[in-house]
Amino acid sequence: MDWNQAYLDANTPWDKGMPSPVLVELLGELSINAKIVVPGCGTGNDIVALLDANPTSVIGIDIAPEAIARLRKRFDGNPVVHPVLGDFVLHAKEHPASADVVIEHTCFCAIPVAMRSAYASACSQILRPGGKVMGVFYWMPRDTDDITIGPPFQTSEAELHELFGPDFDLHISVASVGFPDRVGRELRVVMTRRPIVNDERTQGSV
Repeated sequence: MDWNQAYLDANTPWDKGMPSPVLVELLGELSINAKIVVPGCGTGNDIVALLDANPTSVIGIDIAPEAIARLRKRFDGNPVVHPVLGDFVLHAKEHPASADVVIEHTCFCAIPVAMRSAYASACSQILRPGGKVMGVFYWMPRDTDDITIGPPFQTSEAELHELFGPDFDLHISVASVGFPDRVGRELRVVMTRRPIVNDERTQGSV
């Protein structure tokens, strides 16, 4: 899918113009002064809510130039928000152990299923020990079990444990809040990065 063209064509049904209700519910679990990364940030709806947690910095990453252009305009002059045009996986490789929190909402479900392992590894790589992946994963029960139908591509609790379990402790539940068309179709997830032992990914951290 051409994500940039979708923004240019105003064909962005995932953009509700406001933060995810699930994310707003999770804000109480965010630490003050955290360094936050938001993969697939779009125009920054979720970042608006994240600023209420008084983070040290929020890095919004997206591959769509139009989304990042709108993000820059939206938060122009805000020293906390740092828009990045690029790929989250590559960014994580270049900035290991540099973040306290990764916020997930509509990114994991949008990338091809074959890229999910790389996404999970990127989360492990960019987070410091004790850091968290927090947010919303699309469970979206359907008539088919074929996870390759999408986007959005559905997931399951079992898949999340398989992908993130080696490096994270996971707490997963079906979200009880959400946008009207998503209630009962999303997983509320908090993952905590386990301590790293003899891991070269901590080298060069900031």
